[in-house]
Amino acid sequence: RAWESDREILRNLQIEKKPILVLVNRLDMLEPTRAWNPPYALAPNTQDPKERNIREKMLWADQQIRATLPGHEDVQIIPIAVPSDQHRNVDLLVQRIETFLPDHLKLPFIRNLPHSTVKTRVCERIARQWIPKYAAAAATVAAVPIPIADMIPLATLQGAMWSHIAYIYGQGNILQSVTALAGSGGFGFAFRFVAQELTKLLPGGSVVNAAIAAAATQGYGEVAIEYHNRNGNVSSKELQQLVEKFVGNFVRDVLGKTVLPSSKRDL
Repeated sequence: RAWESDREILRNLQIEKKPILVLVNRLDMLEPTRAWNPPYALAPNTQDPKERNIREKMLWADQQIRATLPGHEDVQIIPIAVPSDQHRNVDLLVQRIETFLPDHLKLPFIRNLPHSTVKTRVCERIARQWIPKYAAAAATVAAVPIPIADMIPLATLQGAMWSHIAYIYGQGNILQSVTALAGSGGFGFAFRFVAQELTKLLPGGSVVNAAIAAAATQGYGEVAIEYHNRNGNVSSKELQQLVEKFVGNFVRDVLGKTVLPSSKRDL
């Protein structure tokens, strides 16, 4: 009777041409119930009774789905189990749901999940779509070169980017995330670092132009991604190291291509 109800739901989904995920759950409760040692290859000739029972359950589900939805191609069957110690295919389920969801629902779904490898991978992909936009905005802010001593507009923009990335990752307390960065001297460290690089490569260099502002902002975006990929478990020292690594690499690259060649020509 329960399966008849499921069949009716599946037929309605087929009429609406919706992608379908079918979960074969509670695999850990199949006989022998005390045995649970994933992953299981589900080989046809397996001698493991647990693996054999899981395989038979999967084959049964596949046959039922094919009989109920003939010709429906967008169907995926996922075996799943969630015992307290060894979850099975939960990450795969999250990944498939995210793939099937329309774009406007992907972020609300993924950002509210607990921290996991799948979540960080999806959030990183979404965050990377925004970083170039903030870098372009930074270039616009610095269209008229900004003195190093007057970086408030650029700092405000980068702070907004950091907050946006924190939101994407589902950071419960965005203010705390930004405060952690400010408290570590992150923004100020980056500005001092840019100033030092300018001074080393071009004596008397004291302004940040559009290319440098964009590069520094892009580097900051990478810092934000790394910070949130680690779920905020980053010390002040590590955060400064990340700033030097990512902001430094982007800024050095721009300075090497623009400021340094022109300065050499002037010698």
